[in-house]
Amino acid sequence: MASMVDAVGEPIPKSSVLMAAAKHIDVNCMSENVEFLKCKKKDPNLEKCLDKGRQATHCALGLLASVLLFFLDPKLKKLGHFASMPLYTPKSINLAIDEEHLKAIFKEQDTDGDGRLSKAELSKAFEKLGSRNPGWRVRRSLHHADTDGDGSIGLNELEQLVKYAVKQGYGVN
Repeated sequence: MASMVDAVGEPIPKSSVLMAAAKHIDVNCMSENVEFLKCKKKDPNLEKCLDKGRQATHCALGLLASVLLFFLDPKLKKLGHFASMPLYTPKSINLAIDEEHLKAIFKEQDTDGDGRLSKAELSKAFEKLGSRNPGWRVRRSLHHADTDGDGSIGLNELEQLVKYAVKQGYGVN
């Protein structure tokens, strides 16, 4: 059986691993893939879409790396299920969100509704933003934004938190 090749003669991967990953890549990298496809549709000059293509590729590779790490970590392997696997989303991917969206991401993590972001809530927010070490990022963000020193971020400190996150490169154009 002859293998399929692309326009430049490179073999097109056809493996059970890629086929199994396709659904997860579709779900987890949808926005990056859609942006790339929109760019290609708008302008057939692919050079103009390289950045969008890199973002889509980076997302897919990040997902595959997460799967690999999940199955290599003996503690996670013992759990025996894939659903709780942490998804690694590199912060270097430009998520094309503005400061208001970033502020909304932080606010939605205020799960107890007290108008303050606890360390645990900040950790969840930085996980969502793709931090590789959210605990460390929480400590640094409190150092930069917790002006009253109470160990949490209030609404009056949210602007400082957003400025810190932007300075660190978290998803803002």
